[in-house]
Amino acid sequence: MGVYIPPNARAQELLRNMKINSIPTPVEWICGKLNIECQITSEITVEALIVKGVSSKRTVIAVREGSEYYSRTRFSIAHELGHFSIPDHLEEAYNCTLADLNNYQGSKPGKKKAEIEANEFAAELLMPSNWVSQQIKSNDVSMHMIKQIANDCDTSLTSTALQVTKYCSDRIAVIYSCEGDVCWFKKAKGFDLYLEKGALSKSTLASSFIYSNPSLNQEVKDYVPLNAWCYDERNYNYLIEESLFMPKLRSSLTILTIPFDEYEEEADPEDPLFW
Repeated sequence: MGVYIPPNARAQELLRNMKINSIPTPVEWICGKLNIECQITSEITVEALIVKGVSSKRTVIAVREGSEYYSRTRFSIAHELGHFSIPDHLEEAYNCTLADLNNYQGSKPGKKKAEIEANEFAAELLMPSNWVSQQIKSNDVSMHMIKQIANDCDTSLTSTALQVTKYCSDRIAVIYSCEGDVCWFKKAKGFDLYLEKGALSKSTLASSFIYSNPSLNQEVKDYVPLNAWCYDERNYNYLIEESLFMPKLRSSLTILTIPFDEYEEEADPEDPLFW
């Protein structure tokens, strides 16, 4: 059995082979160089699929037409390139649902593991970790920073926030909520508080979107009580929350920050927060 090469390393290898060293990553151009036919079509019922070529037939990647965000289309293509590039993905065809493309929750057996690996591949292909790490070193992690990286890489805010959190050592966590419930979260290395899925507390800023029902993207930032998000015992009693409501998805993206180190002098919660 050969040495296991993780999906992000496979994506880095593809970028090197294609001599791509700038963003945004040209995924459709990559398909052309690999002799893969790439289609945006209304004739499929899943979000995206790949049918690998056999004999003289070309491999085909198809992405469902109708996405309001081109960044979603780009991620879908990159995801299918993952199925094409990862040797352990042996199926001749992969039919990928929206749930598959949103699956970030660790390894699972069988097909779901393959979908998670394809997502990891796609994230690295579109947002190379060496480039992302440089942005993290140069800037404090915030919603503004994540928006800027998403704009530069032509990626969604959600996938960008996850990639930033993966390579960040700050005391932050990213949380995705939909219809008033926490669907998933990812913690950076320095964030040691316990979080869980389930109904949002009314003390969170993210929950305010449910009651105000904004029709446009709305962003808020403020101090919130520690117990709005968790019940850990700490020598501080508040967090910094940044939440962005995405009305088309009926969901919100949140960045939680522990505002100081427990062994440092406590920050003053009366200080104004600057964007």
